[in-house]
Amino acid sequence: MSFRKPNIPDKLKWDQLLQSYRCEMYRRTAATGRVNLAKILPTVDAIQQHLKRVYFQVQQWLHGDQLTMDPTKWEWRMEGDTLVPVHMEEIPAPKNIMELIFCGCKGDCNLNTCSCRKHGLPCNLACKVCEGLTCLNSERYSDENVNVPETKASDEGDVPRMNTLIDDEENDQTHLSYYLIKE
Repeated sequence: MSFRKPNIPDKLKWDQLLQSYRCEMYRRTAATGRVNLAKILPTVDAIQQHLKRVYFQVQQWLHGDQLTMDPTKWEWRMEGDTLVPVHMEEIPAPKNIMELIFCGCKGDCNLNTCSCRKHGLPCNLACKVCEGLTCLNSERYSDENVNVPETKASDEGDVPRMNTLIDDEENDQTHLSYYLIKE
């Protein structure tokens, strides 16, 4: 079985295609009424993390106990003795946009009355009471391990491209999976 890259013009990269589709979906939704961010496509970063976890899971199913891949290199992290998925390495939107959405919940932000939760976002430093630290809707990552992309005009070298993933841990075997990765 061979994989064939779809016929897409070179200048139109996968991440650009996805991002433009996300923007178009947002624009159409915003024009018709209230925006439900949970229904908009995930970011390129979130898709990359998801595809890495899926690839690892498929290898687990195929090879079972013989698999020697380290799950922490495939977008899982250990919390105690439990594997927890890494959903994103980058923030979902620029910080100035993220700070536009905040809540003033008096409780632990676990109800759908929390505006952050309604928008599918974790509470953040702009939240009046919890400041994204003391509630049940806070993220478990800190700014140190989140890559904040600089906002600059993207040139050809900064654009992620379609690549073939080769398992670095098992050089004698080639596990191929097409997905978007940044170089």
